[in-house]
Amino acid sequence: MINCTPVGMHPKVDASPLEIVPAGVTLYDMIYRPAKTRLMGQVEAAGGRAVSGLGMLVRQGAAAFQLWTGVYPPVEVMLQAAQEELQKRI
Repeated sequence: MINCTPVGMHPKVDASPLEIVPAGVTLYDMIYRPAKTRLMGQVEAAGGRAVSGLGMLVRQGAAAFQLWTGVYPPVEVMLQAAQEELQKRI
């Protein structure tokens, strides 16, 4: 399942696009703030796996950087920096 809606994104973190979540699903939640959305919690509570959208955001930035500069950036360093910056904004 892919959530590409803004429902649950900061500042409305108590919202979820679903009332009932199927058991055992895998969710890719495009939202990256908060790091764990209510929907992600619902999926995990139903025995599923949930992945946040931060990895996609960072990799999109890396791809753009490479297109503009011709240099492949250090994705893991970028991901760590993004995680650290988001932690400051909790």
